[in-house]
Amino acid sequence: MSRSARWINTAFSRLRISWFWLLVLLVAAAGGSWFFFFRGEQKVAEVQSEFEYVVRRSDFIHEVTELGELRSSQNIEIRCEVESRGGQGVAILELIPEGTYVKPGTVLAKLDSSALEEEYQQQQILVSASEARVTQARNEYETALIAKQEYLEGTYKQEEQQIRSEILVAEENLRRAEEYLKYSQRLAARGYITPAQLEADRFAVEKARTELETARVKLFVLQNYTKAKMLKQLEAEIQSAQARLKSETRTYQLDLERLKHIEQQIKNCTIVAPTAGEVVYANDRNPRGSEEVAIIEGAFVRERQVMFHLPDPKNMEVRARINETRIALVREGMPATIRLDARRNRPLRGTVSRVERYPIPNRWSSIKNYYCYVKIEETVPGLRPGMSAEVRIRVREEPNVLQIPLYAVVAFGKKHYCVVKTQEGGRAVYKRREITLGPNNDRFVIVRSGLKEGEVVVLNPRQYLDLPKTTEDPKEYAKQRRGRRGPPGARRGKEGASRPPGRGRRPPGAAAPRGPSRQGRPPGQRPAGPRPKRPAGPPAG
Repeated sequence: MSRSARWINTAFSRLRISWFWLLVLLVAAAGGSWFFFFRGEQKVAEVQSEFEYVVRRSDFIHEVTELGELRSSQNIEIRCEVESRGGQGVAILELIPEGTYVKPGTVLAKLDSSALEEEYQQQQILVSASEARVTQARNEYETALIAKQEYLEGTYKQEEQQIRSEILVAEENLRRAEEYLKYSQRLAARGYITPAQLEADRFAVEKARTELETARVKLFVLQNYTKAKMLKQLEAEIQSAQARLKSETRTYQLDLERLKHIEQQIKNCTIVAPTAGEVVYANDRNPRGSEEVAIIEGAFVRERQVMFHLPDPKNMEVRARINETRIALVREGMPATIRLDARRNRPLRGTVSRVERYPIPNRWSSIKNYYCYVKIEETVPGLRPGMSAEVRIRVREEPNVLQIPLYAVVAFGKKHYCVVKTQEGGRAVYKRREITLGPNNDRFVIVRSGLKEGEVVVLNPRQYLDLPKTTEDPKEYAKQRRGRRGPPGARRGKEGASRPPGRGRRPPGAAAPRGPSRQGRPPGQRPAGPRPKRPAGPPAG
C-alpha cells in the first residue's frame, strides 16, 4: 500500500471515531434537556403548589407559649430566725437531705451557736450585777422612807417635847423671879436689903422672861421651819432613791430580756419542721443558671432568709416567664394548658391566677420578663416542685372565621394586600387585592373582608404583587415627598441638607467658563503632552 493510501485510511478511521463521540454527545444533550425541561417543570410546579394556600374557615386560637417551673401555691417557707452577728450571717452545721419526707418536730438543720453561747454567759454576769444594784437601790429607798417616818414620829416629837419642857421651866423660873422681886422690894422699903440686891432681883426677872421668849421662839422655828426643811430633804432622798430603784430595775429587766432573747436565739439555731411535708432547699438561681444562694453545709445564711420549702402537693402551680412584648395579652382568669417534661402525653388544665406588675430583676440583660402564675386545676399524684413545664395560655379565641397565613399578606402604608390566584382562559392569573385584617397569632391572621372561602392566595406575594407607587391621597403623597426632599425649589447637598436654589449653578444664558488649556487653540484640537488626570470626587459646584 502506498503512502497516500495509508494516510486516507487513517483519516477515515479518525473520522469514524469523531462521529461516534459526536453522536454520544448529542444523545446526552437530548437526555439532559428532557430531564431539566420536564422534571424541572414538574418540580417548579410542585414548588409553586407549595406556595399556595386555600382560604378556609376555622377556629382562630391565639396562645402565648412560655416555659416555667412547677411550684406549690400554698408553700410553707421556713426561714432563718437567727440574727446575723457578722456581715456573712450564721454558718450551717448540719442539714437534712433534700427530698426527705418529715413529720412535725423533725430537725431540719443546725446552725452555729458558739458565739451566742459565749454571749449568753457574759449576759448572765450582767444580769447578776444588775440584780445586786436593784437590791441596793431598793434598800436605799426603804431607808429613805424609814428616815422620814423616824423624823416625824421620833426626832421631831422629841425636839418639840424638849422645847416645851424648856418653856415650862422658863415660865416657872419667871414666876419665881417675879415673886422674889416683890419680896425684895418690900424688904428694900424697910431697909433690910441694899439697892444693889434689889437691882439683882430685877435682873433675874428679866433673865427668866428672856429665857421663856427664847424657848417659845425655838418651838415656833421647830414647828414652822425646821420640820418643813427636814421633810423636804427626806422627800428628796425618797424620790432620788425611788428613781434610782426604777432605773436599776429597768436595767435589770432589759438585761434579763436580753438573756432570754439570747437563749431563744440559741434555740432557733436548731430548725425544726412545723408541719409534715417534703423538704425542698430554697436555692436561688440567676438568669445565667448559676446559684446565687446555695443551702449547703458550711454556707452562711442571713436573718429572715428562706432556707426550706414544705410544699403542698395538692395545690400546685407553674411560674412562667413572659416577655414584655406579650405580657399585655395575659390577664388573670385566662385558661391555659400545661405540659410537664416528665409527662408530655398528659396535658393538664390550668388558669392564670396572678400576673406580676413589675419585671424580674436582671442585671445581666436588658430584656424585661414578668412572672405569670398558672394554677393547676387537677390533682395529679407525683408532682414535684422544680419540674420543667410548658404553658400555653389562650389569650384569644374566635370560632369559624376566615384565616390566611401571615406570609400571604403585604403591608403598604396603612393598607394590606394579598395576591389571589384565579383561572382565566385555562391559565393562572394572579391579581392584587386589598383586604381588611383582624388579630393574628404569629402564624395566621383573621381576614375581616376582601376574601372569600375557597379562594387561593400565594404565600410569596412580593413576586407577583405590583404595589402602587403612590398613596391614594394626593395630598398625603405630596406631604411625604416634601418630607423626603425638603421644601419646593431646594436642592439637597451631599449631607442631605437643603441649600438655596441657584447656588453653584450658572445663570441662564451664561456660557461655560473656558480653562486656560483651551484658550488660543482651535476647537477639536488637544494640547500637546499627556492628558491631565481628572480629580476624584464630584465636580465643584
